[in-house]
Amino acid sequence: MREQHDALEFFNCLVENIDEAMKLCGMPKPVDHVLGGIFEDQTICVDCPHRYHREESFLAMNVVIKNHRNLMESMEEYVKSDLLDRANAYFCEKCGTKVAVQKRTCIKRLPLVLAVHLKRFDYDWDRRIAIKSNDYFEFPHQLDMEPYTVDGIAKASQRGAVSPASPEDPSTPCPVVTRDQGDPSQISSDSALGTPTIEPSGSGDDTEPHSSNSPQPTRYTLRGVVVHSGQASSGHYYSYILHHNEVNGTYRWYKYDDTKVSPTCSW
Repeated sequence: MREQHDALEFFNCLVENIDEAMKLCGMPKPVDHVLGGIFEDQTICVDCPHRYHREESFLAMNVVIKNHRNLMESMEEYVKSDLLDRANAYFCEKCGTKVAVQKRTCIKRLPLVLAVHLKRFDYDWDRRIAIKSNDYFEFPHQLDMEPYTVDGIAKASQRGAVSPASPEDPSTPCPVVTRDQGDPSQISSDSALGTPTIEPSGSGDDTEPHSSNSPQPTRYTLRGVVVHSGQASSGHYYSYILHHNEVNGTYRWYKYDDTKVSPTCSW
């Protein structure tokens, strides 16, 4: 029996199979090198100078699109801090008492290729059915991830600016993005987006991940998008992939739909 899976489920299954195959061959995990990044969960005490942090590795970012118009708004929501106080106060080990804290998640280390999963699928507990959001949603050709990193948030705090994760803020399917140069125009989509892929600007495929002690490239260029057409329980996936012609230096998007490959726009 065939079962419907979303783009992230397929992505996770593919990663697991690749890692398992490499393990059997005695080879290192290539997926971690290319797609691996590190989150930092921060707990910042409000009434004392102490702070705590915990690191967590990731291969893709899952961002909420509901009530958001574009990827930047979703990313701001992702790193926004939450105030925990009173009954939800945090026990500060250094103070030996419960204190109010700001909790947030930001990015400590960016991957070479950033995969972003747009959460269009959800579950309606009242009707007990899977649902899909087809709301219009935009994401750019180029994306600067610095405002959502540990270093970027620290810089914003030093400048006295209200960063996406600061306590004063009144309020982050799968693109593939890479660090590279590209057209700054916007891509818009009202379809069910799977995974955009993004690659960082100014780095090649063999670039080593940057350590947290050295500046890391933060600008990414969109290189691929997975799109879902249909309902939550059934549908069809196809992809858009950006191809670079090294002979004449031009870029062109191609649509990959099963065995059919067709060119779309170019620049």
